[in-house]
Amino acid sequence: MRLLDEPQSRGVLIGDISSVVQADRIDVIPTLLPRRDWPSRLLNGSERPLPGLVPLIDLRKLGVWRPLDENIV
Repeated sequence: MRLLDEPQSRGVLIGDISSVVQADRIDVIPTLLPRRDWPSRLLNGSERPLPGLVPLIDLRKLGVWRPLDENIV
């Protein structure tokens, strides 16, 4: 995240968000969602997304943050 904020990284650095919904990394979502300057630089780099796999994804936390709320998207 620190690197994405560096001016010299624009146009040359992207972030892979394929693992941020996993239970051990999900706490980063509240930091990512408000950033209006990052969406074009973030991508899901996984060839096999893991939506809804209960052992890996904590859906309760995702529900609290409402990642698809109309005010965020």
